[in-house]
Amino acid sequence: MDQHQIVVSRSPGDGGRVRTGALLKRSGSIMTVRWDEDGREEDVRISPDATFVVPGTLRHQAFVDLDGLKDRLETEPSAVYVQAVREYGPALTALELKAKLAELRVDQATLDKAWRRAQAKLKDHEQVEFRRGKYRWRKPRPDQPGAAEPQPAPAEAQAASPPAPGAATNTGSPSPFLKPSPAPATPPEPTTPPKATTPPKAAAPPQVTAPIEAATTEAAAPAETTPEPEEPPTWQDAFAAALEDAPLADEALYTRSPLATAVRLDRLNDAAIERLLASIREDDRPAALARLAATPRNAAPVTAGMADADPAVLAAVMAASAGELRTRPTDPALGPAAVRLLERLTARAVPDESLPALIRLAAAVTEEVGKDALDVLDRVAKAVGERLAAMPEQQRESIDLDAVSRMVAGLPFTPQGARATVLATVGRAWPQRITEEIWWRGATLTALAQAAAGPLGSVTSRPDVARKVLAPLAEEELPKVTSRVRLAGLLGLPTEFVRHLPPTGVASAFRRIAAEDPIVAAWLPLLAQNERVARLQEELEQAQAELRQANERPNPQQERPDTA
Repeated sequence: MDQHQIVVSRSPGDGGRVRTGALLKRSGSIMTVRWDEDGREEDVRISPDATFVVPGTLRHQAFVDLDGLKDRLETEPSAVYVQAVREYGPALTALELKAKLAELRVDQATLDKAWRRAQAKLKDHEQVEFRRGKYRWRKPRPDQPGAAEPQPAPAEAQAASPPAPGAATNTGSPSPFLKPSPAPATPPEPTTPPKATTPPKAAAPPQVTAPIEAATTEAAAPAETTPEPEEPPTWQDAFAAALEDAPLADEALYTRSPLATAVRLDRLNDAAIERLLASIREDDRPAALARLAATPRNAAPVTAGMADADPAVLAAVMAASAGELRTRPTDPALGPAAVRLLERLTARAVPDESLPALIRLAAAVTEEVGKDALDVLDRVAKAVGERLAAMPEQQRESIDLDAVSRMVAGLPFTPQGARATVLATVGRAWPQRITEEIWWRGATLTALAQAAAGPLGSVTSRPDVARKVLAPLAEEELPKVTSRVRLAGLLGLPTEFVRHLPPTGVASAFRRIAAEDPIVAAWLPLLAQNERVARLQEELEQAQAELRQANERPNPQQERPDTA
């Protein structure tokens, strides 16, 4: 376990009190920590209020004392950006530097203002190299003056005031980041005797006491040299190395084209993927796992690590993948990668805020991928239908219903299938849209009658669905009936479906089938005779009615008055 990592925990219900402790081990999202304040060991789940950090980093200070970090951007902006170059390197543009700090919950206005003041000093810093629009951290040469002294970035980044109240530190280690303060670095010194005659030197806070000449070279060297070899690469750099794209890698391409990137990474075997993940900076691994989720092969390290994948990055990957499928529909390798991504997503709970991205991706997969993906799509659509059913009405406003309709348009109608589940939900939540053609695309009367045994029955029983969906389907299917078995199947459907079969269409179907089927041909004269009898009966009844009307009319001669 990296001894330079600590656990920081913030208590929302205790005035924001912060505890720190040694990170003993980590398994997935569970951290085992020994708290500095009482030595107690316990397991803590990674959350917005508990995480692990490297002491002294910007991420550490942002978690413990965000206001202090903002104050530093106001009072010493160049020091903060120098520290960012060193921590987030190896090569970052100005936009990327500000994006890294924005991830720490610093507002953009503060970052832009600080950047305008820091830019000139950053380019002139002796350990910052500016080349081709990117800032790089330059390690000092061993023979360079001051190479064994503290690096400028941390020295500048650490002002000289104690950590935030309640922010305990690792056992035996002072808080490695400090709030900026106008006070001098060692305020007690003016009231103490000169250093040469002052024995109680330990009274000064160790974190602000620079390693002066009196310190032994042996003691100072490890403290100054250990941080540099322990700086692992970011996920972008690790991907570039694995794909042999360095040093001219277009790192933005990995974000814009996650499916194509995953297809390229798929050439790595399980051992190589494990080495890749192990080499990446610890706080970058959740993002790396999210971007590996689309590798088409069923790589064990990726599947096992999905629980640790960053949900926000997964949502970004889903959204970018949907766009990638639309812009590169002829690339046959992207479809399997998207299907594998969906498959891995169904194995974990997708947050409600990521549901729109999941729907758009599934809709894009439906459009671009053949029947091999139907099983995965059915599981995704089933989960979406159940989530939509339980979702509050206000939250449903963010759902792209057109994408939902495209997602299920290619799925079969079965009693407990995903398409029936989604349509039942749409019938309740969006009743005005349930009769749109795309929801029923590819349906047959028989398939709908079978699916109506499940949740779809609440939809097929609606009058508007019967009039706009079932009746047109019946009129469309009857002319295509050419066998006695098929006609018998239609006539054997439930009443709510059979009532929409037009009588003239049924009679025509009998005559059409009789031309090829001798059994039906033998029935036809009897059916036709009955039809003639029925017509005669109708004509007789009409004649009788006319006779009754004639008898009821008065006779003019009988009504003439007698003139005699």
